[in-house]
Amino acid sequence: MPTNVPTLKENLSRWYTWTGHLFFWVTILACLLLYKERLLSFDTAYYTFHLVTFQEFFIKHDRYISYLTQWVPLLGVDLGWSLANVFRAYSVSFYLWFYGLFLIVVYGLRNPLGGLLIVGALCLGMRYKFYAAISEITFGLAIGAFLVAWITSRKEKNELKWLDFAVVTLCLIGLFGSHLAPLYPIMTFLVFERIYDGTWHKPKHWLMPGFILLVFAGKFLLVQGDEYEANRLADLLNPDSMKDLFLHPRDYYIFSAIKKYFTTQYILPGLAFAASIGWLVWKRKMFAALFILLAFSGWVVINIITYADLGGPVFIMLDGYLALLGLIWMTPFYFILRDHPRLPLALAMSFLFFVSTWQMIGTYSFYRQRLNYIEDTLAMHPEPEQKKLIVPWNLFEWNTMWFPYELPHESLMLTALKDPDSCRTIYVLIDAPLDADFLETDGFIQFQGAHEAKTINSSAYFNLPEIPYVEADTTAWK
Repeated sequence: MPTNVPTLKENLSRWYTWTGHLFFWVTILACLLLYKERLLSFDTAYYTFHLVTFQEFFIKHDRYISYLTQWVPLLGVDLGWSLANVFRAYSVSFYLWFYGLFLIVVYGLRNPLGGLLIVGALCLGMRYKFYAAISEITFGLAIGAFLVAWITSRKEKNELKWLDFAVVTLCLIGLFGSHLAPLYPIMTFLVFERIYDGTWHKPKHWLMPGFILLVFAGKFLLVQGDEYEANRLADLLNPDSMKDLFLHPRDYYIFSAIKKYFTTQYILPGLAFAASIGWLVWKRKMFAALFILLAFSGWVVINIITYADLGGPVFIMLDGYLALLGLIWMTPFYFILRDHPRLPLALAMSFLFFVSTWQMIGTYSFYRQRLNYIEDTLAMHPEPEQKKLIVPWNLFEWNTMWFPYELPHESLMLTALKDPDSCRTIYVLIDAPLDADFLETDGFIQFQGAHEAKTINSSAYFNLPEIPYVEADTTAWK
């Protein structure tokens, strides 16, 4: 008999590996083709504007993970690339990093299932946030999945070596520079592993989770000095607000938003997760099933509390925290696939990834429509007299356009893609009196402030005329 016939485990490992490759090839292509949708919306637009205008790193709230990708557009600007090519390179740089983590796990650690863990973490829960390219949550999610993949790749799990602590420490440094939220799914995975494998009662098995938790506790104390982070935590931990929230759920839109996600975006992952709970119960892993169900429910509750002030279908922020469900869902999937290597299960997992990736990339339609609204609004106001528009507050539509704060940067960069002389800009009058001094500028108005035109035009990509703003009397989105 031939001795070189691949075993089922080897065939499944190849299947997992190629599933991962396909996912990253598709998402990298999407990053290249849909660069406008990924970079010209909300906070990402503001960061991108700063990079190409002032040609310097732009780091906010100690999110220093951004250094890993911001050098790409800065290099492109320095080399004289076109604005479109700078955007393409910046857009794709994020998923090239994630792909690198996948390759390390699959080929460096020889853990194809660990690579699949990274893929599932990035696509199962993420939808609209794919088009918030700079999102630290996404970076943190990828690093968190890599961290647990590294830990589960060790041959002797009980023998922690200096390299394990070095890699985990490096991952924690990356997480501290991105976001604290991935601690939740990381700890969920590690605790589940000990319950599932029946090693929870042995102290040595808690050394690594304890180390991670201790380091995160230190970071938690440090962020209290950051007003932005401290306010977010204070809102989350306010007992009076939480009590009213759950006593009067009909008064809060967040419950409708969560329901919408689970009845549209999350139908398939939700069904797969429910099936995994049933599988665990069938295999008499009762405590593991109960724990992962509670962990899942806990994260949904945290999302409800965090975004209790959501007033309409503005999903970009909510989507970021919900995206972490991807790693939580992958937790039981990982161990089921590890202990029960079956082709039907592998096929089902690949199908789940395909549908989730399709839904994730498919949210581009909202962002494409939003950019069309910007272009159509500008087209309604003829040049050259109306290159710079102020839109009254009553003409803005939240449910259609979501946040208005970065419209000046979005519209400026969108029109500059044609050529610098095509630059136009839109500012929405938000919380500013009509007689505010900065509204009289002939430069560039951004949220409650202004730059001189020469400051903006110091970039080779912009040539914004020094003329007054004109009030718009109509918009395409309302």
